[in-house]
Amino acid sequence: MTTQNDHDRSLEDVWRDILARNGVSEAQADDTVTLTFGTPALTRDIPDIEDVPDIVRESLENTEFEAHIDDDADPGSVEDQLVSALEDALRGKHSGPAALPDATLDQPYGRVALTPGEKDAGPAASSGVARPDRAPAYKSAAARAAESSLDDDDIAAIASVLDDVMTEHDLETADLYAALEVLEEDRTE
Repeated sequence: MTTQNDHDRSLEDVWRDILARNGVSEAQADDTVTLTFGTPALTRDIPDIEDVPDIVRESLENTEFEAHIDDDADPGSVEDQLVSALEDALRGKHSGPAALPDATLDQPYGRVALTPGEKDAGPAASSGVARPDRAPAYKSAAARAAESSLDDDDIAAIASVLDDVMTEHDLETADLYAALEVLEEDRTE
């Protein structure tokens, strides 16, 4: 289903829709999206745009999204739908992913697959189309991650502790962002 407004939709919203259609709760879909695109391989590095689908597939595997889909849904098919939407975004059909640095989004990614009757706007028209309207939480998280002096193992250890805290206290990712904002405010006062 392609509409005129597909270019205005964020990849993250498209992913949430795909996950919801396959039985994933709204909160779990948000977590899956945040965790998948929050991987340091996307947020701390400047990956080649052609490598992004493989990085995202690997990161998606770590979210264990399969455990949250309907029993009759095929995990491989759901993953393929998510990656296909990612590739559409990289070609400029959706905005995002928000976690990617501008240096990656500025790289060309294949050509937009045309539907019958659509005109090819050429490579210049797709330049920068995938730039998302970044949410403040993504901006601050990505900016702060880039400033970190910790290596990937240290960050993974911290993430593991945070995951334990989230599980123990039944927290959502948004709760962690809110707590981090409070910490930031306390340190700047």
